Amino acid sequence: MHYELYIRGIFMNLSKLPLGQIKLVKDGSFNAMALCEAQTGLDTFVFLEEEKYLRYIIKNPSITCVICSEELVQKLPDTVKGICVSDTPRIDFFMLHNKLCQLNGYCRPEFDTQIGKNCKISHLAYVSEKNVIIKDNVVIEEFVSIKADTVIGSNTVIRAGTVIGSDGIEVKKTENEVFFVTHAGGVILGDSVDICSNTSIAKAIFTWDNTVIDDWTKIGNNCHIAHCCKIGKRNIITDSVDFCGSVVSEDDVYVGPNATVGRVKLGEKCKVTLGAVVIDNVKPGTTVSGNFAVEHLKLLMHTAELMRS
Repeated sequence: MHYELYIRGIFMNLSKLPLGQIKLVKDGSFNAMALCEAQTGLDTFVFLEEEKYLRYIIKNPSITCVICSEELVQKLPDTVKGICVSDTPRIDFFMLHNKLCQLNGYCRPEFDTQIGKNCKISHLAYVSEKNVIIKDNVVIEEFVSIKADTVIGSNTVIRAGTVIGSDGIEVKKTENEVFFVTHAGGVILGDSVDICSNTSIAKAIFTWDNTVIDDWTKIGNNCHIAHCCKIGKRNIITDSVDFCGSVVSEDDVYVGPNATVGRVKLGEKCKVTLGAVVIDNVKPGTTVSGNFAVEHLKLLMHTAELMRS
């Protein structure tokens, strides 16, 4: 990927946050919020609600601040400098994220949109006046919407009705309400990417993160690429495919029509056949089919056995 939209946030102290009913045990600083398993390269604030995720915090000294339940405080490693306690760490973490998104310095700073040479942008398309970078020779057809915090590489084509940089469906539920999590990240499209009509590509949730579609990848009509997905080079993603959040798809992957891919990793040169529902990682070079998806040959053998019975 030749283009980045990556913002290093300012350092924030837990003691300066609008904590409300959250108990501050020990002050610490951070400049990114993320999930435990994320590798941000920044001093990171995470939530810990189940002990099984403690291993990510132990292995990652960049996690400097944690919000967790009272019983998990003593199990945190010494690398964690800031600690908050809550009965509902996940909910309070995302509520804090939403509040911080309204403050100066947490979200990405504004800049005027930049458009390269020889671009063909329909007068019926919408391109945000702020925080968009469009490189050379880009085609954007009618009724396309390009939201802020988007980078589009050279020679990329975006067909009619597509939305780039929309908010995704990330909601949290309390006893009394259901609220959306603010999406504060971005989208990066590489060079020579083609996106057909009426496709939606959501931006990442956290300020440091991007949904990424790398060079030469082709995406069909009526697809949904959810927040935080990382799609490699030369992928072929056909019509009506649904990538749920945080899918990792390596180079040269093929995904057939109407497939649904959960939060998994698709290995290099693998193939997902039409209508498959993928809920587990797919090894490089393999083909999977079915609901739930298994290796294609196994599915054929099972189907043949059923037909004989």
